[in-house]
Amino acid sequence: MEVSLTPELEKFVNETVSSGRFKSPSDLVQASLRLLEAEDKWKEYARAKIEDGLEDVRQGKFVSQEEVEATLKKYIRKRA
Repeated sequence: MEVSLTPELEKFVNETVSSGRFKSPSDLVQASLRLLEAEDKWKEYARAKIEDGLEDVRQGKFVSQEEVEATLKKYIRKRA
């Protein structure tokens, strides 16, 4: 596989490898791709959780802000 980079990205890769953070440009690219993959998985997870929450709201399964605050205050008082 061959990859083309802008001059700015090529400079970044070279500086990052020269700093010793990565052994080679390939290692840097692999680490970057792993981060991108993890970000994509996180976004997918977050979207699913948001959809779950919206569905709960549609079904009336939620508590008011006041109830949340009261519960948190009780918890904080117990822990203090």
